[in-house]
Amino acid sequence: MQKKNDMNKISYLKLSLFFVFLFILAVAGFWNSYFSLFINDFKDIQYLIHIHALFASLWIIILIIQPYLLFMNKIKLHKTYGNFSKLIFILLTASIVVIILLKLHFNQYNLDISIFVPFKDIILLFVGAGIGYSNTSNLVVHRKGMILTAIAMIEPALIRLLFTSKIVPNHHVFLTTIIIIYTLLLYLILTDTDKSRFNVLYPLTLIYLIISHVIIVYYTL
Repeated sequence: MQKKNDMNKISYLKLSLFFVFLFILAVAGFWNSYFSLFINDFKDIQYLIHIHALFASLWIIILIIQPYLLFMNKIKLHKTYGNFSKLIFILLTASIVVIILLKLHFNQYNLDISIFVPFKDIILLFVGAGIGYSNTSNLVVHRKGMILTAIAMIEPALIRLLFTSKIVPNHHVFLTTIIIIYTLLLYLILTDTDKSRFNVLYPLTLIYLIISHVIIVYYTL
């Protein structure tokens, strides 16, 4: 029993480190379009973008802190931050929706796919948070839900990082991005020990993303 508890504690620490990596990826991915401008041209950035960046940063910081609190056995503090995170999540998703709607031109070409691309990530965010918040008594399922919210945030950051860094040719950026995300999901599927009905969560997420990406490719060719 002690060995199992120790393994669970280690898994929480690993999860915190994964979310730290997500934070680094987000900063690197949005460096050219936001963080470098934040330093040099703060006043030139719309306040709505600042608000969105604040809530996105707070959300990832909470993702980092929460499993670490479980690792430290700070259950009460974990629950307190968990309640606070619900407000942050609502404000984060609201800021994303508002930014998307403000950027859209409703007479533009391929309006449907312009709406679909960001909203597929919002759907994954909502599903992940919904599963996480509705299963707080089941830490395995709760953790899965929160991981899904992180996966939803990887693609926007990673695709920008690959474009700006020129690590791969521009015409390979999309393919490289989805391969990395699919590989992560396959790893989660293969290492998942959950025997509950939620053991289909990662496979269904992979199928959802594959279908979404096929739709995007079909409409943009």
